[in-house]
Amino acid sequence: MRELAARVGAGMAQSFDSVASIESTLTKICAAQGVDDAIVLAFPTAVVVQTGGGEQSGVQVDTNFGGSLRYDQIAALYTYIKVLKSQHVDLGMANQELDNIANLSPRYPWFVRVLGYSLFAAGFSLILQPTLATVITCTLLGLLIGAIYLAKIPTLQLVLPVVVSFLVTAVVLLIAGRFGLEDPVRILVPLLVIFLPGAAITIGVIELASNQMVAGASRLVSGTVTLLLLAFGIFAATALLDVPPEVVQDIPVGTIGPWVMVIAIPIYLVGLMLLFCSPWKYFPWMLVILSVTYLGQLFGSVVFSAQLSGFFGALAMTPLALWFDSLPNGPSKLVTILPAFWMIVPGASGLMAIVGIGADQSRGSLDSVVVTVIAIALGILTGTALFNSLHKVQHYWAARRAGAPAS
Repeated sequence: MRELAARVGAGMAQSFDSVASIESTLTKICAAQGVDDAIVLAFPTAVVVQTGGGEQSGVQVDTNFGGSLRYDQIAALYTYIKVLKSQHVDLGMANQELDNIANLSPRYPWFVRVLGYSLFAAGFSLILQPTLATVITCTLLGLLIGAIYLAKIPTLQLVLPVVVSFLVTAVVLLIAGRFGLEDPVRILVPLLVIFLPGAAITIGVIELASNQMVAGASRLVSGTVTLLLLAFGIFAATALLDVPPEVVQDIPVGTIGPWVMVIAIPIYLVGLMLLFCSPWKYFPWMLVILSVTYLGQLFGSVVFSAQLSGFFGALAMTPLALWFDSLPNGPSKLVTILPAFWMIVPGASGLMAIVGIGADQSRGSLDSVVVTVIAIALGILTGTALFNSLHKVQHYWAARRAGAPAS
């Protein structure tokens, strides 16, 4: 039981779930399997499960999880977690099922997944800066970066953010100088967004707000270091090419109206689904979440400000994603929320702010990033509280209608 719980927790950590969610889920799984005395302690890179007491006490530790899971693996894992929380299972068969999920082969060959990266970059470029030159550049370079991303060269993994950001920046700046592309910073971000730590930074803030100090602080430090590595690669390329600071200033250029989102969001989503091998049955659910997230952001930016728009995007998507997750055949909340993290782009905002400071732009841009990250985290916390409150109200009235005492 300890081994099973620790392995499930490791999979949840590889799916970018919060430590509070991991601890709560593993405790429920242990209880459902007849182990009521389990104590669970989760960190972003370790899970500890203790059962029994005195001489009968035992501890299982799982560390060094490796890379993140694909969306098909996340979907399979969280579908099986629902089974583990609701019925008693044979533990040997359960561990075998986890082996099957861990060894699940990608449903698409590598060249299809590389195409998915290209489509994802193209869709994101339409969201960030809808110009024809930007889309064409991101589509073509997306094939190159997608191939590097999927190569998984062990000796390159530690410095991959620096290598990729240096390569992308050098190529984009050379193309911009040759063909006069405007605002190259917004061409860089769609190509580098997969490497950006937006989810880690936002979840870190949420965990800090939930009094998970160790997990929250470690995620924030890790996310910030990744952001700085990406920025270092950009600075190195601009220094090598002797590019004037004003070239990497973020001055948005757009030639198409908001209606472009009707095209951009599906392209963005199809690219993500091909890249991370998401089951196609989840496409409608994910499209709804992304659309609601964008509309929430649009409302916040129009009524309040761009910095606060992330709050409304997160507030709109979170209860809906949690409701979908609660349905019998609904998708895991992470399969729908993770794509929306990139759309809200706290990591992309941070990267543009750091690059802008290097180009002598206003240092208030970093303050803007801090506000954006806190706004998104607060939106997720508020949305979760709203869903839980509505869920309790629903159970109360269901109990009243059934004539049972309601708590």
